[in-house]
Amino acid sequence: MNHAETHDFLEEMQGCFPRISSKATAIETWQEILEKVPYETCHKAYIKFLKAGETREPKPGDILALARTLYKVTQIESVACDICKGSGMLMLIDPDGHESVGRCSCENGKKYPGFPIVKLDFYRYNQMGRIETTYGA
Repeated sequence: MNHAETHDFLEEMQGCFPRISSKATAIETWQEILEKVPYETCHKAYIKFLKAGETREPKPGDILALARTLYKVTQIESVACDICKGSGMLMLIDPDGHESVGRCSCENGKKYPGFPIVKLDFYRYNQMGRIETTYGA
């Protein structure tokens, strides 16, 4: 979590546990421990902590331990695809010469959630192995 997310998370916990501090030193401590844990996972761990009926204030280690139980690795099996050849990534060249990168609309594209999905009706490969689109993708 970044500084702003950590601050918001501590203020959220203050709703049930008013003694939790959201001062700079508390934010640093929580952020140092929960540095690589996404905000959504911390929030889910906090909800799980509340549902467990704990009466004491949560510590950073409590949230970290619960967050680790919620973490699931997403495994995507490659499928045969004529467009991306199983990679999930598409290197595109638009008619105006602009190069871009996108993810395939097949199952392989799920490996790259940050890229836009590209659905191609008509395309062809150039000598460099890039896809030349007939329209802006």
